Amino acid sequence: MNYKNNFFPQSPNATPFALAGKYPVNMYKGVPSISIPLFSQQKGQSNFVISLDYNVKSIKPSTIPTWTGLGWNLNIGGSVTRIVNGGVDEVYTGIYSPSIPYNHFSYLDNYSMLDNPNWNTFDGMVNYYNINFDNTIINGFPTVVPSPDEFIININGITGSFYMNEKGKWVGRTKEGRTFKVEHQYKFDYKLPETVIVGTQYTTIPKYTTLKRILYGFNIIMDDGTKYIFGLDDTAIEFSSPPEQVDTIFNPHIIPASWQIKEIIYPDGKNTKFTYVRDERSVFVMNRSGNASWDKNGSLFSNTSNDNTSSSGQIYNISSNRLNNVFLTKVEGEDFIVNLERSATNQKEYDELEFPSSEWVVQYTHHIKSYTNHKHWYKLDKIKVSDKAGNVIKNIAFNYNNDPNDRLLLNNLSINTIEKYTFQYNNLKLPKYTTDQTDGWGYYNGNNFEPDHFSLYLMSSEQQKNVFQNVYPSYKQPNLTLTKAQTLEEITFPTGGKTYFEYELNDYSKYGEKNMNQTELLLYTTPAIKEASGGLRIKKIKSCNENSNCFSKMYSYVNDDGVSSSGILPYKAVYVVEGGIPNMNYSFWDFNYNSYQTLKDEDNSVGYSKVTEIDDNGGKKETYFTNFDRAGSNDKIGVKYLGWEIPALFKQLPYTSFSLMRGKPLKEIVWSDIKKVSETNYIYTQQQDHLRSYTSIYKRFSQNLGSNGFTNAGTWYGVLLDAHQINFNTSFLSEKKTFFDGVETKETNIYNNIYNTLISQTQTDASNNYTRIYSYAWDISNQAMADAYMVGIPVIEETKKNNKTISKKETIYPVSIPTSQTGSLVLPLSIKSFDLQNPGTSTTEVTYDKYDSKGNLQQYTTKDGISTTIIWGYNNTQPIAKIENVKLADINPSFINAIVAASETDAAAGANNDETDLLNAFKTFKNNLSGYKITTYSYDPLIGVRSITPPSGIRESYLYDSAGRLEKVINADGNLLKEFKYNYKQ
Repeated sequence: MNYKNNFFPQSPNATPFALAGKYPVNMYKGVPSISIPLFSQQKGQSNFVISLDYNVKSIKPSTIPTWTGLGWNLNIGGSVTRIVNGGVDEVYTGIYSPSIPYNHFSYLDNYSMLDNPNWNTFDGMVNYYNINFDNTIINGFPTVVPSPDEFIININGITGSFYMNEKGKWVGRTKEGRTFKVEHQYKFDYKLPETVIVGTQYTTIPKYTTLKRILYGFNIIMDDGTKYIFGLDDTAIEFSSPPEQVDTIFNPHIIPASWQIKEIIYPDGKNTKFTYVRDERSVFVMNRSGNASWDKNGSLFSNTSNDNTSSSGQIYNISSNRLNNVFLTKVEGEDFIVNLERSATNQKEYDELEFPSSEWVVQYTHHIKSYTNHKHWYKLDKIKVSDKAGNVIKNIAFNYNNDPNDRLLLNNLSINTIEKYTFQYNNLKLPKYTTDQTDGWGYYNGNNFEPDHFSLYLMSSEQQKNVFQNVYPSYKQPNLTLTKAQTLEEITFPTGGKTYFEYELNDYSKYGEKNMNQTELLLYTTPAIKEASGGLRIKKIKSCNENSNCFSKMYSYVNDDGVSSSGILPYKAVYVVEGGIPNMNYSFWDFNYNSYQTLKDEDNSVGYSKVTEIDDNGGKKETYFTNFDRAGSNDKIGVKYLGWEIPALFKQLPYTSFSLMRGKPLKEIVWSDIKKVSETNYIYTQQQDHLRSYTSIYKRFSQNLGSNGFTNAGTWYGVLLDAHQINFNTSFLSEKKTFFDGVETKETNIYNNIYNTLISQTQTDASNNYTRIYSYAWDISNQAMADAYMVGIPVIEETKKNNKTISKKETIYPVSIPTSQTGSLVLPLSIKSFDLQNPGTSTTEVTYDKYDSKGNLQQYTTKDGISTTIIWGYNNTQPIAKIENVKLADINPSFINAIVAASETDAAAGANNDETDLLNAFKTFKNNLSGYKITTYSYDPLIGVRSITPPSGIRESYLYDSAGRLEKVINADGNLLKEFKYNYKQ
């Protein structure tokens, strides 16, 4: 097996997380953010959100719908997914000679090959080539090309990537530039279960495939100390594999493709846990591909003839990838439980004619052909949100078309049967999953190259090349009408209001091209003012309320000249490459169904340098974005090359990507219908953080064996070795200038270049200069914070006006743990302020005397010596009493236990219950502590506060409807103070 160029797809449910982590969904790309909020809950530092998000870019014939329907992604939890570069990082192989170690091809064991100061010099690359290529490639032995895999994180609104560098250290950044710490774990002899189909039935006992070594999971700690645990559980890892299979000892072709979030542990001790179940059936995704290759050999092989040719390849091909998926079934937070219910969907499956002709080898008997009478995929039916007592607070139901002749589409969803969202889609239907009727971006275009050119097999080499170069690209042009097939066009909201989406094709006036003689991607201008590109962008969003009063926004994507497109296409597809060695009369050309030319971190969708948002009232907002044509935002060529430097191979090598620098606002101008209102300009600074990587491309020549022609594969190769860098950092806002009503204000930012934290921010107007200076754990040598990776939390904040300090405060954290106040948690101990006249003198403004194990503050004391105690109930999730001028230790524990127990009983009773017993317990508690000011609180868990009784005793109560919406506010006598009406359309 070739371990060099394996791309392992994720499951349909994991794929949107990977795409959202890699490719932006924003106006720079012309894609609107469409999201339906379903549930959110915040407790202390924890914040849990469920939403349903739509991405119009995902509507392609090849796309398998997620379990919430085509285009939709349930944003709940998160995952780490991987992109394989060069080879699987942790791979073990067991089929080679005893002299070849198991980890011979593992980057995680061989990263030090790049830890060489000469790694990117001619001599260094020659030495590397002589060791790894010179003999092994001629013998057909896979070569070692150290290139780190990219691991993409997407969780809680955090997206980013991490890699292992040449020092063996994990390094990574979020898209915003935040740093994080990564720890990994291996698992050896992992047993992957699979329930196979025998005849027409599933077996009841699963078989197991043993994987010698896998990456079992990751601990990722963000710069605020929040710890995310991915995988590290047999049911929280998804696997993917291609059909190649030569190593039955270690099964290295089956790899972890994504690691699901298992637990989130917050610095205050709170956590959120996720539970999964493995689908023990293997399922499959089909991939359309194709290639053709022609060689013409002359004196290179000591052949006197100059007219011998050879062909290879399969122009039309369908292959399968095997997936072993998991499904989220439960999420448990401090005060909530989310249960997810699924069932097999009756949606359109692969046609039998789409099945690849080649079966998997005997050991893997479960093939896609086994699914003729079985359903492949699942749909999400319900999400139930309940409190810890089991009371259902939200019941979210999903309703689909569930049509065996169509893809799964979400028709509507309802929340507690009251709030209903309905979705309408374009009426045109997408063709079969493996159709050839797609443009160069994979979108439906109706052009079917395959049946129109069956005669290719009868053509000469030159005739075929002419078709592939000049005719095939015309079949890959986009079609607006067909691209819109089954895209979301209308949402009806619970109030009866509606939003309409109108799309148009992307276009561009510049495009990129790899060129061996340029240090950056070469940009060309199109002959026309704009050329169409694949995929849709938003043209108009029209929003109407229930009374049909409408408001629209139009979007324009033209430059300042008013006519040419502001779009830049990253690259034009290259379907045919050719080259040769003229003085040896050797030449070749190769065709690929997909483009040879690609760019890292780009799906080849257009990015726009200027987008104008226009309102109905004549107002507009012009936004200019960083793009390929902006200094510091263009991708760069590799550092050094060695070998057969011809364009045909060069176009297949990676560039250093600076996609993280693109799509940031450079200028924003806001206009009313008569004049300019404001203008804001942005300047960015870049951090230079790069990894080292090698990549190789080689061409295997056909060999002439005399009069019989080219009957055997040759042992001659043309190799191009590339030493390049991987950028993993972003750019940061260094200056922001705003002009408003003739007044200019400026903001200047300075960052630490290790942790990318803001250390100084200066705001200047015509009169004054204000500077905020921030210090962090490393500035004050706080080891406890450093050990918890709380390196992004400011501990000292100083404000200066015209260079004179006007305020300074410091938050004191433990320098070691445990402590009597915080236990084993790293939480604030006190806040100090500093005397402006004597900067070395400080005053403790407040001391946080005591926390519980969940990070809830139980007692604090202000600088005047007055202590306040807070009692927590409802399973330690809500403050139920605040007692002023008393310490926790001075309160009889039995008094506390009584109201805590009463709150637990109240929590179990459900919403809008009779709270008499709890209120009586509060009353007794106050009577027992009659000398103190006491405020008490009751709640309907997950809904809101139920009552507040201040020291005066004048209670205010709150009642909620069945949807959890505030309905009434009443006083202690039951008199109505406020009432709320909700006009949801039934």
